[in-house]
Amino acid sequence: VGAVLKDNHFKTFPHLTPMLSLDNVFNLEELHKWIVSLNIEDPKIIVEDKADGVSLDLIYENGKLVQALTRGDGISGEDVTLNARLINRIPHTLTCDIGVVCVRGEVLVTTKNFNAINESLEDAGNKTYANARNYVSGSLRQKNYMKTKFRKLTFRAYSVDAEEVYSTSDEYDFLEENGFLKLKTVIPSSLLKRTSKVHDFLRLDPAMKEYRDQHEFAIDGLVFKIESHRVRKELGSTSRFPRWAIAYKFPASTGLSKLEDVIWQVGRTGLLTPVAQISPVFVHGVTV
Repeated sequence: VGAVLKDNHFKTFPHLTPMLSLDNVFNLEELHKWIVSLNIEDPKIIVEDKADGVSLDLIYENGKLVQALTRGDGISGEDVTLNARLINRIPHTLTCDIGVVCVRGEVLVTTKNFNAINESLEDAGNKTYANARNYVSGSLRQKNYMKTKFRKLTFRAYSVDAEEVYSTSDEYDFLEENGFLKLKTVIPSSLLKRTSKVHDFLRLDPAMKEYRDQHEFAIDGLVFKIESHRVRKELGSTSRFPRWAIAYKFPASTGLSKLEDVIWQVGRTGLLTPVAQISPVFVHGVTV
């Protein structure tokens, strides 16, 4: 599930519940098969944006933020609590006191801020970041945690595990009451008999380019998930994925560039390496 090599600077702790990844579908037929496989008459499904960021698990005890863990291997994650405290829209305290609360979401950087950061690096003759996700991952794991404060990161929540939170609607209410921003809900709720609504939405633009470009940060798909927590528990999970949710992945963004020149470089061993000089091209909010 996308684990990174462990850094001795960050200690590893177990998640309260496994932080699983999502299984993927890539077309409407696969999506429909997943809905049918639920074997539930008129399942209530929520459709949310799938942000292309770095997942974070926030643990609150008696209303206080006590730990922030990366996804890690899904069972355990690295403790980045000091860094997380300096990220925008991560509250240090909750307005309610209901024991242990687990809030999960994505750490992100807006496309505007990411492009500005890369432009300033390029102007200074420094190496730029390959993509926003790599930038966020490195910023979240700064050994000098104070540097994270100036990395212009933000947090968007997608789930809450707490007492008296029984559905996605309850999650949204909790997040709003406690100062979190949540990922955008694309289609608030839809029944199986209204699956055509989802199909119509996805057919507007097979690559969803126009929809993706409307966002202030990168998204790479949509998440379809069962609204009821009770039904989620009944459906359960595999060792890797929850059965009650699926990710509809957008096709990769593409762009056409021009090969301006080829420069041959000679390495220290005499090996010749061709380096392509290509015209910059704007692809999905980023100049490549």
